Amino acid sequence: MLNKKRFVVPALVLLLYLLPNGLSSTFPSWRSRPTEPIANISSPDASPDASPDVFEPTTAQLPEYYAETDVDGACSRFSPAYFDDFRAHSASYCSEESPAKLTCFHRFSSLDSSTDSFCYAQGAVLDVQLGKFHLDCDLRQLSQEEQDNGILPFDRLPAYWYETGPYNIFENAIDVSASTNTPAVNEIENGLKDERSNPQDTSQPTQAEPTPTPTPSIPPPKTLLLLKREGEGNPWHCLMEIFSTFMTFDILRMPSGLSQDQPPFFRDLNDSKDTQAIILDGRNDGPYFDLWRLFAHRKPLRLTDLVSDPAAVESLAPVNLIIPLAGSGNPLWKDDVLAGQCANSPNLNVFSHRVVDFYGAKSPSPRAQGQPIIVTFVWRREHRRLQNENTLFAELSRRNPHISVRMVDFAALPFGDQVRVAQESDILVGVHGAGLTHSMFLRQGTGAVVEILPSGFEHRGFRNIAGMRNLGYFRTHAKIIPQEKWNAGEVGEIVDSMQAVTGTAAEAKQKATQDESHSITTRRNREKLGRRDEWHVKDIEIEQDRFFEIVETAIKFMYTKGPWSLDVN
Repeated sequence: MLNKKRFVVPALVLLLYLLPNGLSSTFPSWRSRPTEPIANISSPDASPDASPDVFEPTTAQLPEYYAETDVDGACSRFSPAYFDDFRAHSASYCSEESPAKLTCFHRFSSLDSSTDSFCYAQGAVLDVQLGKFHLDCDLRQLSQEEQDNGILPFDRLPAYWYETGPYNIFENAIDVSASTNTPAVNEIENGLKDERSNPQDTSQPTQAEPTPTPTPSIPPPKTLLLLKREGEGNPWHCLMEIFSTFMTFDILRMPSGLSQDQPPFFRDLNDSKDTQAIILDGRNDGPYFDLWRLFAHRKPLRLTDLVSDPAAVESLAPVNLIIPLAGSGNPLWKDDVLAGQCANSPNLNVFSHRVVDFYGAKSPSPRAQGQPIIVTFVWRREHRRLQNENTLFAELSRRNPHISVRMVDFAALPFGDQVRVAQESDILVGVHGAGLTHSMFLRQGTGAVVEILPSGFEHRGFRNIAGMRNLGYFRTHAKIIPQEKWNAGEVGEIVDSMQAVTGTAAEAKQKATQDESHSITTRRNREKLGRRDEWHVKDIEIEQDRFFEIVETAIKFMYTKGPWSLDVN
């Protein structure tokens, strides 16, 4: 059990949270290749820090977001205190004599009585023959005091579903062992053996002309972020992973050491431009792939592609490795079975701001007097569709002259456009599902969420997001029906106008491919994980009067928000 004492972090410590705004990118090999711009990230100052080895927390720049967040009403697991818990329970795992270093951070969660972890390795070398990184580390025995304080032994690092988490990343991509006779880096990387060392070989070595190694115009990365993803198409799964990784970087950007007086492991802006995400899984990129570049500015690269690129391997010096907090370890996910009472989340607010800014989806201009309340329906194409949805929303429009209804197939839009649609919405309506994850991108304090859950199912994740984002939240349950009984309902001009916001045919085809990949993964894991029920592939039917009652309650909630000042009755 961790020591539950909360550590108060001086304000100057929090000044180390810097929103990255640098630019650096690369193609699969980081050698002589042209650069590619990243959306909404300006070029960094080319000059390095004047004294990069001197850590002076008193001279840290003001943070862009965390300094502006209000912690009133925030639970500790959703505020910077969450970072302090990890920092207070970190330990070095290698002996002092080891050439490499490994530091892991831990936090005990009372929500599920488990410990979440992430790690930072220094001095890793890529072993092409093994297809893994080698960390020359003699693992030391943790003291009993360390273990009593919540430091997990290396062989007990957490693993999560879909074979994610630190345990699985180390198992599949990192060999941690002490080398008694460490080969030269180039021999490890290229799998070469010195034929002259064979006493049975009496032949003269062939004198070959050395091939000059071109100097890369873009230096190789210094830090690699190792990613083993749960999937690539589900917004809830993907954004929980990206959110967890962002928080990993935030913790690494804080002072290190037992007394928190040592330089941080990771510093923006210089470290971000020298960092690259390495994908360990074989999944498709998916619509959220670009977000991995917010802190790791270079284009993500798959480990299989890296290992098969001799030029890239040859130029790669010993590197740092980030093994991030898993998506399933995110406190927002752990909190989805309980009715949370947190009225604020600085961490969630910062994550939302970062994503919105990354895509340049600035908040729309203030509404003019008399403009309609925008009601956006998460329009599903395959399952968990709403029976007679066209009829319900067409009649809703006729009953409420102050609204404008949009039926949006979010999955057919690029993710940047999805974020923009959410930013422009006042009320988000949907059958329970990952599409309601977009509620975190509604404008804070000025919108509402309507969730229709399948009968007998309980989930409070979107309720809790709404509470922490100061949004109205309204829910109800509805009957599950077989897909063959589903009917879209009314057709005509009013329905066509509501369904105007859709993706292109090419985007829809790409989405179908991603959905199929995700559904295969789901089927493979369904029995083992026990997290899927029949409602995932069925549709939903709600009585018309109940539908109008819940959505119109949310509409009336908006009557005194923004530019509106309307009578309830």
